[in-house]
Amino acid sequence: MWDNGVPKYLIDTNVFIEAQRLHYGLDFCPAFWIWLEQKYRAGIVASIAAVRDELLAKDDKLAAWVWERDVGFFSERG
Repeated sequence: MWDNGVPKYLIDTNVFIEAQRLHYGLDFCPAFWIWLEQKYRAGIVASIAAVRDELLAKDDKLAAWVWERDVGFFSERG
């Protein structure tokens, strides 16, 4: 799926948090989150397990979104 098994872009915790807080809230702009999932499936973006753990530390909508993602979205390889 990825070029040589590596995504082109690795997304950090801040990208998810700031997107949710500022311009791309899960309720306000679901198209962004759908787009992000599509880019993951295309092998363009991914994140790491440490980011997943940080995002799951809160019990909020973003954590719920993270729980719904494919296990590969937050790779253990990071």
